[in-house]
Amino acid sequence: MATYQAKVLTPWRSEPGRNDMLVAEEYPAAWTDITWQADPLIGADRLNRLVALGEGLSATQVAAIRTDARFAVLSVQDEAGGAPPPALEPLETMRTELAAVLSSDVARLVVEDVVPATADALVSTVKEVVLHPPWQVGLAVTVGQVFYRTGNLYEVIQGHTTQADWPPERAPALFKRYYEPTDDPWPWVQPLGAHDAYPLGARVTHGGYTWRSNIAANVWEPGSVGAEALWENLTPPPPPPPLAAWAYPVAYKGDNTQGAGNGDIVTYNGRRYRCWQTHTSQAGWTPTAVPALWIDLGPI
Repeated sequence: MATYQAKVLTPWRSEPGRNDMLVAEEYPAAWTDITWQADPLIGADRLNRLVALGEGLSATQVAAIRTDARFAVLSVQDEAGGAPPPALEPLETMRTELAAVLSSDVARLVVEDVVPATADALVSTVKEVVLHPPWQVGLAVTVGQVFYRTGNLYEVIQGHTTQADWPPERAPALFKRYYEPTDDPWPWVQPLGAHDAYPLGARVTHGGYTWRSNIAANVWEPGSVGAEALWENLTPPPPPPPLAAWAYPVAYKGDNTQGAGNGDIVTYNGRRYRCWQTHTSQAGWTPTAVPALWIDLGPI
């Protein structure tokens, strides 16, 4: 029976008195941490991960690990060299698997920017990602340092001493995502102070729109009353609904009840008309026949 080696991205099992890899418990085999992460802080957060080498795995075990959402199989090799190893997943599948256990940023980094995208290259890049020091409370950090947290990498953009309520994903004035190929905006979160206020030019999503901060240290909610000049809505406005053709009998509202420029607009014979006087249309009361009711706005 063929046996396989597999390199798997796995979370630590962090419990009192123990720090080891979860995959070793779930799929018994000879497992080794091939990142040699000596820092005990890696195991302090179960969301932190390592690359483990499993040896003596059956094809059934490999298949089970591949379908387990907690792990990402980076490569598989037949130990005897006889039977062909289970094929590496297509890159799109690999990115989906990595994004399930790491961030979408890192998944793009590993799959899209590693050329050529061989199994060894993917493993090497994932190892580089998880070997960045983990973010923790009480660190005196300097501009340019990169830390690993909850499956993503963050770069320091303002020196400070880290605090529990200033995690990288909540402190855009202190950190930026290290790898952000599409410049995806972050979902807006109400800042609690200067540390997590949005800097000038920060892009966020909120209320179905994408916004850009027009000021530094922005703590205002995008789109809220009083913040009109503080955020720029970058989302293109939806196209206007198509104009209805003039018809009868229809109750049209005119400028005389809605205010100048707000009357209902219709099309007729290739031109646009705005209702001037509120009325219910009748046969023969076309916009051209009754100019007292309609204002000609010109061709469509």
